[in-house]
Amino acid sequence: MLPAEDEVTTTPVAMFTIKGNSFVSGLFWQPLSRPRAFMQEAREIGKREDMDIVAIRHGSIIQAGFVSRGAGVTKGMYSLAAALAGILGDSWLGIFTLGEDRFALVGVKDGAILPGCDLVGDQEAVREKLQLYSGFFTDEHDKFYGPPQFGISNEELDLEDLLVSSRLKKQYRLRQLTFGLTSKELVVVSVLLIAAIGGAFGYFQWKDHQAQLLRAERIRIAEQQRLELEALNAKTEQQQTLQALEHPWAKTPLIDDFWSTCTSKMFELPLAFSGWRFQSAKCTSEQLASTYERTGNSTVQDFISGATGRFTSAPAFFGEGQGAALSQPVEMGAGGDEALGELETLLNQFTSHFQRLGIKPVISEKPEDVKPKTQLPGADGQPVEDKTPKPNWRTFTFSFETLRSPAEVLSGLNNRGLRLTAIIVNLNSGSAQLTWKVEGEIYAQK
Repeated sequence: MLPAEDEVTTTPVAMFTIKGNSFVSGLFWQPLSRPRAFMQEAREIGKREDMDIVAIRHGSIIQAGFVSRGAGVTKGMYSLAAALAGILGDSWLGIFTLGEDRFALVGVKDGAILPGCDLVGDQEAVREKLQLYSGFFTDEHDKFYGPPQFGISNEELDLEDLLVSSRLKKQYRLRQLTFGLTSKELVVVSVLLIAAIGGAFGYFQWKDHQAQLLRAERIRIAEQQRLELEALNAKTEQQQTLQALEHPWAKTPLIDDFWSTCTSKMFELPLAFSGWRFQSAKCTSEQLASTYERTGNSTVQDFISGATGRFTSAPAFFGEGQGAALSQPVEMGAGGDEALGELETLLNQFTSHFQRLGIKPVISEKPEDVKPKTQLPGADGQPVEDKTPKPNWRTFTFSFETLRSPAEVLSGLNNRGLRLTAIIVNLNSGSAQLTWKVEGEIYAQK
């Protein structure tokens, strides 16, 4: 996907010369959504982002690549990404040698330059970006170009052979963004106005516009996936593949991290304060929710006063003021992606662990989510079935109750294919005994 208008995806600007022509890499690429006023839209974005040089591409969608004169760029230089996109076609990912340990990385998907995939760097930097962007190129018609050391293709292209002067079109050049219409643009606008008055709206037909919307949506989704993958990499503190975004176990905490964080937070809760007594708590990977019950002549105001300073959230009362609920955020890491084992092996290991403890978890298979047919742009009003590949794994939920602490029953449990979703604790006010309930999911190969 292309970034939202308030979201800048930039890479360092690099300039270099090939056969006497000056090229620029590292432009900030944005889609332009107003085909009849794309230069006006480009000026607005340029003014907002403080960028005054632009390259315009008329591909499957209209794109603008922005850069600032402050980076040393001048109009008349060529955009490397725009030139290669015009020469090599609609869907490809390429690495091009510029010199000793200096490479250019450019990616074009569905006729549009991928934001952030227009850069120059050393081998290490390019490898890091390659891991991020290569997952977007999964169609059989996608092409790959690059030196053999990157392992993406046996076909390496030489920029000096590609970027000969006879192939360099005027539209690949950078132009100055002036905040006002040129005389040529005024003529174009006048012609369009006359055409509008006369009812001639044939420049962009409806279906073409819908097709552009669909391509733009695909690029938007690709960019969203890139941002999600960056967040997952940070949370797991290791590089994950694009496929990890489809795996629920990759985005949830490991078992030991889950129960240790939850129990630590739960044991910090006061058992009683201001005449209110602890009742229950539920911990997930995102929050800890707790409830308290009123005793004696304590009041709602007593609870509010006592909770202030102890809890970050305001209490919510229920049962005509006899109970109170609180919540607070919880932060955990993510387990990351992993290869799943066979179902029989996983279930045997899982069951054996709890049999030794005299616990019998309730296990049931979780049905696959069936996505409804959705209306997409360009579908002529007909619903389009989601063609996303079905999961190649099976999911089972499990739960059990015990008087033993999670540390005692979960320590030593194999993490592979197992994740916890909730830990719940209830206090029996009569016996002062804690009852624990643990919920989770099992993931196995189909």
